[in-house]
Amino acid sequence: MSLRNKAERAAWAVLILALCLSLAGCGPLPGRSTSGGDGASLEKALQPLVDEWRTENGVPGVAMVVSPREGDPVTLAAGIADLETEKRMTGKELFDAGTITQTFVAAALLQLADEGKLELDALVVEYLPAFPPGAAITVRQLLSHTSGLPELRNDPETLEAFFRDPGRRWSLGELLDLAAAMPAYFEPGTSFRDTDTDYIVAAAILEAVTGSDLATELRERFFEPLGLKDTFVAGLEEMRRPYVSGYLACGHELAATIQAFHGDRVFCQWGGLDLDRMTKYQEATFNTGASGVVSSATDLLRWARALYAGQVLSAAAQQEMFTFDAARSSHGLGAMHFMPPTGEVAWGHTGRALGVESILLYSPARDVALLAFSNAGDVGNLTYLTDSVLDVLAGMETAEGPAERSLDELMADLQDADPAVRREAAMVLGRMGAGAASAAPTLVQLLAEDPDWQVRQATATALGSIGPASLVAEPLRNAALNDPHDRVQWAAQLALSSLSGGQEQ
Repeated sequence: MSLRNKAERAAWAVLILALCLSLAGCGPLPGRSTSGGDGASLEKALQPLVDEWRTENGVPGVAMVVSPREGDPVTLAAGIADLETEKRMTGKELFDAGTITQTFVAAALLQLADEGKLELDALVVEYLPAFPPGAAITVRQLLSHTSGLPELRNDPETLEAFFRDPGRRWSLGELLDLAAAMPAYFEPGTSFRDTDTDYIVAAAILEAVTGSDLATELRERFFEPLGLKDTFVAGLEEMRRPYVSGYLACGHELAATIQAFHGDRVFCQWGGLDLDRMTKYQEATFNTGASGVVSSATDLLRWARALYAGQVLSAAAQQEMFTFDAARSSHGLGAMHFMPPTGEVAWGHTGRALGVESILLYSPARDVALLAFSNAGDVGNLTYLTDSVLDVLAGMETAEGPAERSLDELMADLQDADPAVRREAAMVLGRMGAGAASAAPTLVQLLAEDPDWQVRQATATALGSIGPASLVAEPLRNAALNDPHDRVQWAAQLALSSLSGGQEQ
């Protein structure tokens, strides 16, 4: 995907920021409860963000549910859940949670480690003797996506086999054989690459160690104890109730392949391919362990609170889950580390699936869980939407914020030895906009040279507001393409969109 396309997809964020600033509900929220008037204020502030995200990204439907510590969850939805029937999106639908499935698999393996049945630093071959690549890969490297194992769908013959027969029930043994026959991306432990194959192998380990199947283990360990009544593993368990249709843009790189095999059932309408027209598409087991969990917002928010607030894992196991190499990625063991513009850490996972996107987050600082999902694949980055929501919850966009410290004080803070001070200064300067133009050269230097990725992320965001484009556009492009951390790349892409929307033609 080109940088230009990514920037265009992010353009909605500029519009919703201005919209948020105009809403009374975007100021600091009184307490954490959303009951009564507070819930109405929160809905008033957040609904425009959801509406704008759907419009700007051109998706059929999108929903978000915010679950605070106290009070009822706030549900926001926009658009259509099923374009053929024109059923409206409500936020109560079941949907394919995609790679959020990996949070369940990782938690199960971490529990097994606590039970003394598995070692995170043991070689995979100890549990899967018939999987040759496992002789050099540890369980920890699977869960952290540092194994180097290849993505199965990158093999043309395998991808063709999947689309030719989407209802085929693939066995874990078949999937392991396919992975073993493909060349690795890199030597285990030397780099990072997020592949579904890592968690396919992890699921196979889970079954080998327990002597049970994946669906049974997840149900007995998590679904039933936590009361996740809407949650099941597609293809391995009985469907609880129908779930939302998935769509791909007609211009998607996979569209021609899908239509080649299913042209009589899958056709381009409403601007996208309706994947439910692929016979038995919902029964696919091609990514068992990496995806496959179908759930609801209510269930997944309950899961996020239980998992990330310490109710599922021991303290030691949770520490393992939250440990990650910040210089390489934002992935721990089945958890992703998010740093919204508020500067408050959030934990969660994105949910990639064919025709569906989602994101699940828990913010310990605010004790709030968020779930957003869209019924279109590879269209928009939901992280931008959740970042904006967390901005609202933190009350960042207040009129008095930028005037708290002078420009000279903030410039001095940019040179502070503490990266947290540098990051905060950059954030405040960004909220000052063009009034902080004299800080742009220093911020450009930090974007290129600061060793702390969170500082680079904050400076990229600030430069998109401060400008001028003639000075900051090229450094932002370089960061968007070359920064070693994905969160900095995303921030730079968003900042470039801000420049193109307001300053750069």
